[in-house]
Amino acid sequence: MHRARFPVIAASFSILLVGGAALASEKCELAAGYLLEYEDEIEFGVSIHRCAEFWRLEFEEFGGRLANGEPLWNVLDLLEVPKVASDEIIVSQTCSIDGEEDQGIVVVAQQTDEDRFAQIRVAWRADRERGHWKSVDPRTVRCWNEAAGI
Repeated sequence: MHRARFPVIAASFSILLVGGAALASEKCELAAGYLLEYEDEIEFGVSIHRCAEFWRLEFEEFGGRLANGEPLWNVLDLLEVPKVASDEIIVSQTCSIDGEEDQGIVVVAQQTDEDRFAQIRVAWRADRERGHWKSVDPRTVRCWNEAAGI
C-alpha cells in the first residue's frame, strides 16, 4: 500500500508542517477529533478544525508519542470544507455509505430535528488504503442525527 505522507506533527503545535514547509495555523482551533477503527494494525484519526474563514479536515495516522506522552500524528491529507451555511452542520462518526457504517465519512448537511439528516450537500470519506480524503456521492450517504429530540 502506497501513501503520501506529511511530516509528523503534534496536535498542540500552532504551526502545521506540510511537505516540509511551515504553514501558519490560520488561527485554527481543534473542534473535534476521533480515532477510526484499526486497519491492518494502523491507527487512523480524523480531526476537524474551525479556522477564521473556513473549516479544515485532517486525515491522520498515529505516529507514536513524544517523551512526555503527547501523541504525534502523520497528517496524510488536508481538506478545506466549502463554506458551511448558518443552517448547515458538519456531521461525522454517525454515517454509512451504501448501507455500511464508516466513521471516516464526514458530511455537510442541512440541520434538522429528524433522526436522520435528509439533505446532505457534500460528503467525503477517509480512504485508509490510499491515505487521502475521497469525495463521495452524498446521495449514497446516510447519517444519524444524535441531537434529534434534544
